[in-house]
Amino acid sequence: MKRKHVVLFVVGLICCLTAASVEAQRKNTRNKNQQPQGPQQPVFDPTTGFVVPGQPGAAGKPKDKEENKGPDLPGDPELMKLHTEFVTKTVKLAKDYERKQDIEKARECYERILKLLPRLPEAEQALAKIKAKQLTAEKKRMTVNANSGWQDTGVDVLADKPIAIEVSGNWTFKMSEELGPDGMEIPEELREFNLGSLIGMIQTPGEKEIKPFLVGKSLEFTPEKSGRLLLRMYDSDPSDNTGRLNVEIHGTFEKSK
Repeated sequence: MKRKHVVLFVVGLICCLTAASVEAQRKNTRNKNQQPQGPQQPVFDPTTGFVVPGQPGAAGKPKDKEENKGPDLPGDPELMKLHTEFVTKTVKLAKDYERKQDIEKARECYERILKLLPRLPEAEQALAKIKAKQLTAEKKRMTVNANSGWQDTGVDVLADKPIAIEVSGNWTFKMSEELGPDGMEIPEELREFNLGSLIGMIQTPGEKEIKPFLVGKSLEFTPEKSGRLLLRMYDSDPSDNTGRLNVEIHGTFEKSK
């Protein structure tokens, strides 16, 4: 049954690319033999997932640009043939990796396809499914205290692996300063994020400068580097704060033993 699905997937891609190639050749022929008759609006074909030439829009008004987006296809037939062969073989390879549970290699295959043919629906959908699996691979729950500095989550994030952080609860941010009539200027080191917000950082051994990032109520991201995830309230002196937040971390990462 799985082999049948692979065959159908590949056949579908071949049909899409072939149809787009034929349409591109027809368009080139029309452009050579005919004079343009007003602005032509491209039309998205849901059966192939490609953008094909269409008729002039109603009253000459262009359609929404987002609706017109489709794969970037070459107009040259020979180049289109090479694209088709590459996509067909790469999809087969990706499916083999998926059967072997080698998600990373499968992901790389689909990403290579999208570099050659950006916005190809089949490849985008396959990548979305892989990302969904990666985001449910591991889960960790913890609390972050308002009155403490950087707190170890026990999670080692991995470079290029998606991770999501969901936060609930409330805590109390306090600041007590004796002030004159001019008030107090917010310290420069506290201007980057909202005071009292949840922030994080990825600590890598030997790295001197570590830039924090805003987590807030929720955050989904793909780290560029591997390291230990730390969380805290954004405050220069958290010792007088009260409360805690409930944090759930899920994605592809390693838990400390």
